[in-house]
Amino acid sequence: MEEIVREKKKRSRNIPILEKQLAEHPEEPFTLFNMGNEYLSMKDYERALGYYKQAMSHLKNRRIAYVPHLFFRIISCHSCLGHSDQALTAAGEALKEFPACTDYEFLRGSILLARGRYTLAIDSFEACMKMGPPPMQLEFLPGCGTFRPALQMGELYMELEDYERAIRHYNMALSHKSNLYSALYRIGHALGRLDPGGDRAAAGLLSFFTNPKYTPNALLAADILVGEGFLNQAAAALENLTDTQGRESELDYLRGRILLLRGQSRLGAGRLEAACDAPEPETRILRGVRPKSARLLFAAGLMLEDEDLLERALGHIAALCSAATCRAATLMRQIFQGVTPEDPHFAEEGRDEQAVMLDLLEFLLKCRSLELFERLVRGLNYVDGRDLLLNLAKVYDNLGLRSLAAEHVLRSIKELDTVDADGARILLRQLRD
Repeated sequence: MEEIVREKKKRSRNIPILEKQLAEHPEEPFTLFNMGNEYLSMKDYERALGYYKQAMSHLKNRRIAYVPHLFFRIISCHSCLGHSDQALTAAGEALKEFPACTDYEFLRGSILLARGRYTLAIDSFEACMKMGPPPMQLEFLPGCGTFRPALQMGELYMELEDYERAIRHYNMALSHKSNLYSALYRIGHALGRLDPGGDRAAAGLLSFFTNPKYTPNALLAADILVGEGFLNQAAAALENLTDTQGRESELDYLRGRILLLRGQSRLGAGRLEAACDAPEPETRILRGVRPKSARLLFAAGLMLEDEDLLERALGHIAALCSAATCRAATLMRQIFQGVTPEDPHFAEEGRDEQAVMLDLLEFLLKCRSLELFERLVRGLNYVDGRDLLLNLAKVYDNLGLRSLAAEHVLRSIKELDTVDADGARILLRQLRD
């Protein structure tokens, strides 16, 4: 938080200085570029792009050191603003000027993938892998010539439900970056689609680890398997482990989560409370297990209808989680108790609180607590984001409830005039099915 405050203060100092410089030299490209950078850091992509385009229009020499960065940021701003045609045009111009820059090609491929232009995206990502890493002065996003295009190819084939090709490309990404855990999670997801029973999926996943009984590997594998709903296989991965000292919070978190999903909420709550109280491991394999344990403990309190447990869970949330999590949990508890909450007037349309509530609701559905889900889903009435129905559709989609997901995308289009690439994908798949 202190770092964020420092950054805001720095920007508040920098912008007036740059404005003064522009008043004296309004066509100075480097000053315009720096002004764009200030707005980019604030995620004001529209204003940043305006300054970048002005900087480009006043350039007399495109061989200056910051010009490749300028091209990259113009492409990125167009992409963030949803200007895919302009982003592709800018990427093409950038590659003509700096053909050795793999990063531009990677951006082009990513934009094509987002638009569903799969064959062109494949061409682009394959070109990235052939080009390899760019010269140092043309590298802005490490890995655009190695693991990143392989990872994106994996996502592309997942989208096409070609799971074996997806696994091959995720494995290729891992060959370039062995600690790329996100690729292992995606491999687990693809294996789960190929084997809904879970035994072959678990065996396939464990084959990616040199020693599956090495405690850090077992923790990671179990987390992936729990996420795919393979509870027995996840529990088996955690059996007979040696050298678990310092891993208590991670083990209690995983075992507590498995117990909740099996319907053993009281036993699960005990494990999760122990995870909240355990010290942070010196080296973490799983991220944020104590805050996650606090949120799951709150879910357990709701499922058990245990006010004392809810009170303790809120105490752990206050100590371990974000302020938005505290606000969302407090609101959900009031709804659970039958109290009509006052409008909390969440900042930024309640975006952070919405994410917390959707995460809780998704977990309740995984636990088959349908009545509790119906009771608490009303909490979403207190957030105002136009993407609310889309995000709820994605929750249903994550759980394989495809018809319900498509229904909520259509509601989002009709009631909120809002759809995104994920929503379009959900509708397209429903039409194919």
